[in-house]
Amino acid sequence: MRTARVALALIAAFASVQGHAQTSAAEPAFDVVSIRPSAPETGPARTAATPEQRAATVRHMLVDRLHLVAHIEPRELPSYDLLLDRKDGRLGPGLVSSTLDCDAISAARREGIAPLPTFDPDNPTPCSIAGSLDRIKGEAAIRVLVQMLRGPAGRLVVDKTGLRGAYRVNLTFDLANVSLGAVAPPENALSVFTAVRQQLGLRLESSRTERDVLVIDRLERATEN
Repeated sequence: MRTARVALALIAAFASVQGHAQTSAAEPAFDVVSIRPSAPETGPARTAATPEQRAATVRHMLVDRLHLVAHIEPRELPSYDLLLDRKDGRLGPGLVSSTLDCDAISAARREGIAPLPTFDPDNPTPCSIAGSLDRIKGEAAIRVLVQMLRGPAGRLVVDKTGLRGAYRVNLTFDLANVSLGAVAPPENALSVFTAVRQQLGLRLESSRTERDVLVIDRLERATEN
């Protein structure tokens, strides 16, 4: 079971990069693979490979050693639509339009021209959003905000606000409303859904969205080298 869990974690980490879990002879591959229980990681390993090369290498290993067979298929999943809450389009105090061009700043960061952001919820750098279990704060496009809302909301969030450009976000909600197993939140706890309406002037509405899903057809125990 440990081997299967490790393989599933690797698949989830790399499937979004390439969109499939099969391999071909043209892809890079490990020379030697050892699959065994290991101690907790002490830090990231140094490598000059690109994300695409690392994904292809891991994919090759999964197919070669675990005989992985998988495919991508569209499925309709539960989600939330992020919408404007007020008919006049007025936003809440926690969502303020920014004059910064965050797309340009992000592009400069990718090219190494601008320094990378530090994701500190108490002091986020311009054009970055930081999140904790009960707070989302920073400055970015709405598409980044919906990514941050997925965790506390518990579902995929789809932007249907129509808002363009960057916004300064300051959203706080009650820690007890984040899923923590069987622990029930207190009656007066501020849920992320209520906080989004009160503080951002938006709302999360239950919906369903079609997304590509990785389906595992076969996964076996690891073979020896």
